[in-house]
Amino acid sequence: MNSKSTFKSLTLVFKESPDIKTRVDELLDGHMSLSHIGHTIFEEYNITFSLDDLRLYATFIHRNPCIVALERSG
Repeated sequence: MNSKSTFKSLTLVFKESPDIKTRVDELLDGHMSLSHIGHTIFEEYNITFSLDDLRLYATFIHRNPCIVALERSG
């Protein structure tokens, strides 16, 4: 799976479930490791994200407020 399709699918999940996005943001802010975040989200929501999914989110969405604003307005 290439990064683009993985990123789009992860973004779609967050748009459909903003509470999951908020939870991932909280865990990232707490400096939790990506693998621990993945396990936590699976336990709380029964949804599995690959480490590549979470890494892309952390890099391109969470760490770039401009992209977050564009995504939220879409």
